[in-house]
Amino acid sequence: MKFHLPLLALAGKSDPQPPNVTRILENTRKLISDEAIVLARRAYLDRTDLPKMKSYLDLAGSQQKGINYLLLAIYQFMSTRDIQAAKQSIEEARKQDLKDFTWAYSKGFLVGYEGNLSDAYHTYKLAFGNKTGKATHIECELFLRKILEIEPDKIQLWYCLGLIYMSAHEDFVLAKQCFDDFIRKATQQGKYLDQIKYVERHLEKIRARGCQS
Repeated sequence: MKFHLPLLALAGKSDPQPPNVTRILENTRKLISDEAIVLARRAYLDRTDLPKMKSYLDLAGSQQKGINYLLLAIYQFMSTRDIQAAKQSIEEARKQDLKDFTWAYSKGFLVGYEGNLSDAYHTYKLAFGNKTGKATHIECELFLRKILEIEPDKIQLWYCLGLIYMSAHEDFVLAKQCFDDFIRKATQQGKYLDQIKYVERHLEKIRARGCQS
């Protein structure tokens, strides 16, 4: 980044720009954008530094027509809990590559966060059954746990976490723990009672695999 930004400024001073300089500018902008996306992700994952994350997202967007809409959705949710704006960003991500269903993890979280667990289940199924980023399910697990630390009253996220452990990780021990936590907390609070019967079906399938702990 420290090398590419000065190079971009220097190359941009050529007027008129010969073809080789134009190519250098295009390649440099792409490099800057790619680096900025990596740094934006790191700013969030390593330190949850939202202002720095946003500055890198702005830099990436200024260099390329495309924007990393999924990272933008994370910023919109984490900074102001702007769920509608985050959903719009996720929809833009979906339209960028119709074969990539990474967006479904993000949307599944948002509708689950809102308490619509039936929609969350069906949206997560799209992620589980289609092409997604290789490490996305791991990042989603960490994200869900982070939100549960901040907002422990969002007990429905234990259900979402259980789905990811069951279908993406295939870690049935942790899936069972999450589903059990969800049922216990939901029963205590008198919430999501209709969803409990579906969770119990998941637990039956997990027990059929010999997982009792």
